[in-house]
Amino acid sequence: MDVKKYLIVLLPYAIFCLGLTMLFHALMLNYQQENVIQKSSNALDILQHEITADFVSAISDLNVLIFHAEQFDVLKNEANRKTFIQQLQTISSNNGVYNQIRYINIQGMEEIRVNYSNGEATIASREELHSNSNRSYYKNTISLKRGQIYVSPFDLSTESGKIEVPHVPTIRFAAPVYNNKNTLEGIIILNHSGDRILKLLHQARIDTHAELWLLNSSSYWLSGSNQHDWSFMFTKGDKTKLSTINPGLWSTIINTKNGAVELDNNYYQFRTHNPFRNNVQLKKRYYQNSIVAPHYNWRIISRFTKHSLAELSPLKIDAIGLVLGVGSIFIIFMIALLGYTKKRFLSLTNISPALVFIVIISSIFTSEIFVTTLVGYFVDINSNIKIILDAFFLTSIITPMVYLFIYRPLVEILAWEKSAQQIIDQERSNAEASARLASLGEMAGGIAHEINNPLSSIILASNQIKKMAKGSEKETAIISKSQLIHSVSQRIAKIIAGLRIYSRDGTNDDFSNVNIEELVNDLSQSYHQKFILAGINFKINNNGNDNLIVSCNKVQIGQVIINIINNAYQAVGEFEDRWVTIDINKSNNIVEIAISNSGAPIPVENREKIFAPFFTTKCVGQGTGIGLSISKKIIENNHQGQLILDIESKNTCFVIRLPIDRDKN
Repeated sequence: MDVKKYLIVLLPYAIFCLGLTMLFHALMLNYQQENVIQKSSNALDILQHEITADFVSAISDLNVLIFHAEQFDVLKNEANRKTFIQQLQTISSNNGVYNQIRYINIQGMEEIRVNYSNGEATIASREELHSNSNRSYYKNTISLKRGQIYVSPFDLSTESGKIEVPHVPTIRFAAPVYNNKNTLEGIIILNHSGDRILKLLHQARIDTHAELWLLNSSSYWLSGSNQHDWSFMFTKGDKTKLSTINPGLWSTIINTKNGAVELDNNYYQFRTHNPFRNNVQLKKRYYQNSIVAPHYNWRIISRFTKHSLAELSPLKIDAIGLVLGVGSIFIIFMIALLGYTKKRFLSLTNISPALVFIVIISSIFTSEIFVTTLVGYFVDINSNIKIILDAFFLTSIITPMVYLFIYRPLVEILAWEKSAQQIIDQERSNAEASARLASLGEMAGGIAHEINNPLSSIILASNQIKKMAKGSEKETAIISKSQLIHSVSQRIAKIIAGLRIYSRDGTNDDFSNVNIEELVNDLSQSYHQKFILAGINFKINNNGNDNLIVSCNKVQIGQVIINIINNAYQAVGEFEDRWVTIDINKSNNIVEIAISNSGAPIPVENREKIFAPFFTTKCVGQGTGIGLSISKKIIENNHQGQLILDIESKNTCFVIRLPIDRDKN
């Protein structure tokens, strides 16, 4: 068989192989890039929900404080003033997002200021209070009518005319305080830390692998461009605005509001976000009356370059491997035609032809193929076997080629297409579920705030009733009733605290000092009535450890405890003896929270799998099998602690171990 005949037979197949492989790669790359883009779109939607939830929470807190300040004349009554300051400290500590909460009188002088730093809310002394009469937020708020709210631009905090270092991104929520005669008394301002919003953006960047920008309505960067972030605070002019740097992109965003566009080999997705317009509750109640300037038409933009999309795709073609894969066919048979023996080939290359072909083909198609049939073994070429070799060449080449380069790639393309579409559909489904959960959490948080408004007033009123009753004929009866009101209100407040913990994400919250017993008690209130109705005896033993302070993410630890309590509640339902017990203990630098129930111990064969994702022993529809796996990750990865199953317990018992001092641990 001569070389010409060999090339005539093999070359078309080699070209066809190369073309089909490239087509296959292009199709798969397209599907995988769609998946990456869909994830980015989902992340933008969830990010909007999270930011809006922060605004809802801040405005609700502001309204509670305004109501109390107006009802109890906190500037003129010293007892009410102290009670109000305690409330400011509580809100500051529980939320952990207000750098300052201030009550400013009508002259612009601070009357009360609570600072929050490193997990602690502290009261500023009289000497530390200063005037804010020349500040824009004071001027904008003092002129408002009752019920109106001012929200400042998102910028960097300044003191004495200078930008604070390190930078403190801040949004100020403010409203006027009027007394019962409708006379202006002053204003209350919440300095909301912008760090949480920036952390949400950072997490979204990690999740999507995209460049993610946050811009104000004037197209200045708030986050995402290191060299241009907050540039409007330092320099005047338009050189650092997106509208100047990329006018085509900005024009598209302004005209389209929400969408996607491909420009200059970059793929952009964008959202126009106004927290007040994007939330029905805020839009209905506040937007028409609030001073919300155009600076709250934020732009959230994700950017992928063509190169970054290709890099993010898990399918990459090995160009060198492809060339060698096709070229190895030529090399092998040319060597055969030249009369090389296998031994001679090995002495020159130190590798067998079959191995060359296996490696290259496997790198493209990731599976074993008919290598032996296709390549065979080399033998000395002589005239006696030339005819046999010619016949073998045609059959051994054509048969595997048809399977390898026509049938199998087509089947794989169809299979990958179906698989890729399923992945995209699943991502969409996950995003919709995440959005629903985010909405549910936002709603739960809103409900908690709405209940908190009148509840806080009831608690303050009960305290006032006790003071007013002193010396009256019915002092004992009045005090008894007011104490009952206070007791019931405090219990409701604990239930609300538990609901707020459960409804929040908490991923981006900072660590703070948390009293473990208080946290467990607050959370258990949410289950109190539920346990009573189910006939479950619920008990908390603090074993004398009533002041154990642990540095942790309060929301995440609370959610782990709730998850284990909920599992225990479901586990004991079918038993006659139904109980759930929480024991709090301390050993050296470790706090232990042991949650046990009257259910039978977990079977030996399930103990190693109990923390595995998606493993569950519950009936279909009762559990997803992800709660314990996520809880373990939170405790061990985020808090350097342990979440274990106590195999020595006679009943089911899970133990949470947290270091009191993480540095020592």
